[in-house]
Amino acid sequence: MSNETHITIRGNLGAHPVLHTGQSGGKVARFDVAVAVARYIRETESTDVQPPQWFAVKAFGQLGENVAELATKGTPVLVRGELVTEYWTDATGQQHSRQVVRADSVGIDLRSGTARYAKVVRNSPEAEATDGAPAAPLPDLTGSEELDEDGSGYAVAEAPAPF
Repeated sequence: MSNETHITIRGNLGAHPVLHTGQSGGKVARFDVAVAVARYIRETESTDVQPPQWFAVKAFGQLGENVAELATKGTPVLVRGELVTEYWTDATGQQHSRQVVRADSVGIDLRSGTARYAKVVRNSPEAEATDGAPAAPLPDLTGSEELDEDGSGYAVAEAPAPF
């Protein structure tokens, strides 16, 4: 077992993510998440609001590309990842360090809004080695009254297997 520290944070993006291409050609999205700190004090019936805690986050590969494409300043997100310390030396020779969350997953926090999911279809050698056909699209559930029998406005159906 390694000494990894995994954390989950819930907050809002402080700015639009910035997408970089690394030295090896991989994509990396960098962004900051502000986590509001407030607690209710029962005795005084008031709320103690502290300044937000800021977390630097990096998302790699397809995850980073998706975050950079979809998230904007203020987007409420949930981020899960490994908390690591990065070290570097600047041009003057001064050494620096900071803690960064290397994201394993990033999602929209649905407590204050809604979202639609769209699977990213990749044309990879692995996918083409199976049968050469792209993945089957998910069924269109909009307007399907037979799937919406309870009147809730939400439809449930089985999606085709991804492989």
